[in-house]
Amino acid sequence: MKFYFIWDAIDAIVAAPLVLDIARFLLFAKKKGLKGVVKELAFFFKSPMETDEYNTHRQFEVLKDFLNTNLIR
Repeated sequence: MKFYFIWDAIDAIVAAPLVLDIARFLLFAKKKGLKGVVKELAFFFKSPMETDEYNTHRQFEVLKDFLNTNLIR
């Protein structure tokens, strides 16, 4: 019996920027006083919580609206 294991780290390379974006957006949400599940970040998750929107285009629009609304100073 032989086991072949090839790990190219491609998944990690692709996921790393997404994790950094999620961390930055969560820090931003925390500074704005949001707690718990931030449904506006549903775009980043396969099965988002507390939202009925599963259309990724619409999720991205919700994320953009959230950021544009809260970035205005």
